[in-house]
Amino acid sequence: MTQCRCFGVRLDAANGYAKTRTETTLTPPRDPCGNLPHVANSGDQHHGGIPMRYLTRAAALAFALTAGAVAVTAAPAQANHVCNLEVVSLTSWELNDNDGNDEIKIGLGDDIYGPWDMPDNWLRNASLGQPDEDFVGSIDVTLYEQDLTRQTIDTDTVTCNILGNLTLSLDGRGAIYDMVVNVTER
Repeated sequence: MTQCRCFGVRLDAANGYAKTRTETTLTPPRDPCGNLPHVANSGDQHHGGIPMRYLTRAAALAFALTAGAVAVTAAPAQANHVCNLEVVSLTSWELNDNDGNDEIKIGLGDDIYGPWDMPDNWLRNASLGQPDEDFVGSIDVTLYEQDLTRQTIDTDTVTCNILGNLTLSLDGRGAIYDMVVNVTER
């Protein structure tokens, strides 16, 4: 054990352990007086024997690598997927009109299909003619009631994330409808 009176530190030169009066810590190998053998450049600050410029560079590199990995994995999974939405059926539970019949149109994206007469508590499937639309990412499905003017009952957005049959509950303006759609990937 080499004794040194510099800064109240005793150094065991054989294994690089410094023993202070209050605690025992693991430090990098030092000279007999506890000084680091590294000669610091001007402006270098030290943190545990490692110049701060190296720590800063290592932190910046780790951040850049992490950010790059996140950017690659955060790309939308559906970016290039073309999906198709097909209307399978439409059921009326409550009508917009008080005359016992709604004149319904279905909007898929920018295209509008219909009109169809819908009595109260009525199911239409094959008579809809299977309106469908291809889309990328998401598509708005809108249900309209057509009298003198077209009124929006409700709109729901469907994405490529969930494939298969979905039931959309469309309600508004006093009307309640369920629309079953089938979403497939092309």
